[in-house]
Amino acid sequence: MKPLAIFGAGGMAKEAFFFAKDLHLKVGAFFDYRAREPLYGVDVLDEEDFNPEEFLAVIAIGKPTIRSRIASRLSERHATFMTLIHPSVVIYGRDTVTIGDGGFLCPGCLLTCDISLGKFCQLNLGTTICHGTQAGDYFTTAPGVNISGNVKIGNNVHLGTNCSVIHEVTITDNVTIGAGACVVDDILESGTYAGTPARYIHEWTPSAD
Repeated sequence: MKPLAIFGAGGMAKEAFFFAKDLHLKVGAFFDYRAREPLYGVDVLDEEDFNPEEFLAVIAIGKPTIRSRIASRLSERHATFMTLIHPSVVIYGRDTVTIGDGGFLCPGCLLTCDISLGKFCQLNLGTTICHGTQAGDYFTTAPGVNISGNVKIGNNVHLGTNCSVIHEVTITDNVTIGAGACVVDDILESGTYAGTPARYIHEWTPSAD
């Protein structure tokens, strides 16, 4: 197997390095537009130096919109993306669970059955997702998120640390939910929400690259 190219050089990229070691995968390089000193003895290179024929790409960046822009640039260069699932992740109904290309599932995640996750999803430590849930591309959870059954989640949705979503709720595209919030009603307008129950705070703004 080709070595991994980890895109990013921050916290998630550092975690991805050690997750890859647990999977007995070799990390060939980190890639970041702010080229810097090596991490853990591995070179940090500029994105322009990436050779798609040499590496499998993993995008280890928390913000969905930044991940989306990098994925778009790499796709234009015909990169092949690795779906990185830590060996401690539990998926009960594995034959009924689909995870799109470029997914990144951290230790301690638990998924049950009839679940669909789009491209470049990122589930952080201890995320739980119950039956019948569907999430779009670039779906992102912080540590400790709990999602009940039959939830529908759009693209570019970010759920903060210890956020909870009750069953049969719909969340539209381009939504950020604050840490510790509880989503008990449908969210049909893009924006940032916080509190228990979660309430609209301000309009959604894409993250700068």
